[in-house]
Amino acid sequence: METYAGMQDAANPFRELLAEDALNLARNYPPESQIDNRQILLPAVGTGITVLVLLWLLVAGPGLFNYAIRHLWAGWLMSGLLPPQTINVIPGDE
Repeated sequence: METYAGMQDAANPFRELLAEDALNLARNYPPESQIDNRQILLPAVGTGITVLVLLWLLVAGPGLFNYAIRHLWAGWLMSGLLPPQTINVIPGDE
């Protein structure tokens, strides 16, 4: 069994016939008939909800959770990002 990609010789007379046959088969089975819209829509909605929940946790997360997400996502960007419970001790303090 030969495939179109496997036929390296351009002078092969079956190459054009194979390409034409593949094109006719592709016309009979369009992509819209192979994949249901729900198969694409459901994962997209799930991803959107997940992103919205993560953004909500970033803005209004409980306790130190919003700090932790800021540190995880942009800790490298903000050099002075310290947790609220940090205590700075300078020599000479009592």
